[in-house]
Amino acid sequence: MPSVDVPGGEVFVRDLNPAGGDPIVMIHGLLTNHTVFLKNGPAQMAKHRRVTLYDLRGHGLTELAPTDFRLTTIAQDLFALMDALGIDHADIVGYSFGAAVAIQACLTDPERVGRLALIEPFGLTHDLPSHETTVDEGLESYSHSTFVRVSGRRSDQLRSQLAQLFDDHGLVESLAADEGFFDRAPLDHLTQPVLVLAGKSSPYRGDAETAARRLPNSTLVMTRGDHNLPVTRAGWVRHRLIRWGKEMADGYQRT
Repeated sequence: MPSVDVPGGEVFVRDLNPAGGDPIVMIHGLLTNHTVFLKNGPAQMAKHRRVTLYDLRGHGLTELAPTDFRLTTIAQDLFALMDALGIDHADIVGYSFGAAVAIQACLTDPERVGRLALIEPFGLTHDLPSHETTVDEGLESYSHSTFVRVSGRRSDQLRSQLAQLFDDHGLVESLAADEGFFDRAPLDHLTQPVLVLAGKSSPYRGDAETAARRLPNSTLVMTRGDHNLPVTRAGWVRHRLIRWGKEMADGYQRT
C-alpha cells in the first residue's frame, strides 16, 4: 500500500501490520519524511499493533498540494488518512512539527486520539522562516536545529525543497499564523496521557518543557542530545517508544 487516496490527492503510506489492533500513527517533522522513524521501533511495535507512517503534504512522495501548512490543515490531512485506512482511533507519535500536529489533532477531535508520544516538540516559538530568509539561511537553521551538517546530494535536495516551500507553497505564512502555538493553544484542556522526549542540548528544549508543563497528564523524559533525537539517539528513542507502545491507555479498550 504505497499510497492512499484522500480528498485532494494521494498520501504516501507505510502501513505495518494493517490487520493488527490498537493503531499507532507516526508524524514526522518539517524537511524530512517518514523514514526518520525507521530506527525508532515501528517494526518492533508492529509485532503487536498496527503502525502507520506517512509523508506530510509537500514532503517525501505525498502528492497533496503543498499550499497550506496550518496546523489545522495538517491535522485534517491526518484524519482524512485515518478515514481512508479505516482507523477510527489511534495513539500518535509526533516528531518536531509533527508533535504540534498531534496536539492540534487532539484539540480538533479528541475522541479520535489516544495517547501521545512527542519527540522534541516544536511549538513554533522561534526560528520561524520569513520571505527574507534565504535558502542558505534555511540550511544553516536546519543544521543548527538538528546539529547535522548537510552536503552533497542531501544539501541539493534540501535547497530545492526549501526554495519551493519558502517561495511557492505558503509555509512562511502558515508558520507565522501559528506562531506561539504551545503558549496560545488550550493545552490544559487535553486529558490524553502524553510522553515528551527531549534533548538537553536542543534549541527547542524550552518548547518541550512548555508542552510538558501545560499538558495536564504529561511525563517529560530528557536525555543528552539535540533536536535530531530520532537520528542521534535512535536507540534511546526506540527503547522509550517500544515501552510506550506496550502500555494501555486509560479508558481505551484494546481490540
